[in-house]
Amino acid sequence: MMPQPGERDDLPPELRDLERALQGVRFEPRPSLAPEVIGRVRRGEAPALPEWRPAWRRWPFVAGGGALVLAAAALLLVLGAPSRTIDRCCFDLDGEGKADDGVVIERERDGVRSLLIYEDRRGARRYHAESPVRFRRDASPAVSAPEGAELVTVDLCCADYDGDGPDDDGLLVAHADGRIRMAALYDTRDGTMRRLR
Repeated sequence: MMPQPGERDDLPPELRDLERALQGVRFEPRPSLAPEVIGRVRRGEAPALPEWRPAWRRWPFVAGGGALVLAAAALLLVLGAPSRTIDRCCFDLDGEGKADDGVVIERERDGVRSLLIYEDRRGARRYHAESPVRFRRDASPAVSAPEGAELVTVDLCCADYDGDGPDDDGLLVAHADGRIRMAALYDTRDGTMRRLR
């Protein structure tokens, strides 16, 4: 049998009829199953599980397990996640010309608890007990600089400094005379300073 116009000519003759039949197949989307599924749920129908599954995997147990998982998730939302520490290194926050300063932020479920700036003299790229603390902040930001000192600001944007997920935080640091005089976190989405708890 000769190939028809538009057909592949590399097929063996016994597959050409099958090729024509497959070319004539048309797919159309079927209507949504959503109304049917919603109707079944409203009537209280349980999903049909294959009989070969053990009894403990039947619908009531699965529904109870799902409720237990939802209750545990709600409890975590109410109680919040435990506190955690975020350590970001290494920047030049004091104006000395070396990227050897890091910031440690303690976060609790309701926000940032404290902010500490340290100098990474060991080159470990993280805070150690031996790291000199250059600045510690536990309350509202305040600038303390001697009269006539020239304040220089460093604005590091945008990263996840507070550990809540998106890279939407900025870190604002002011230094004068080689000392850090102020540090604050801010939210880049609305420009508000993060109040420390």
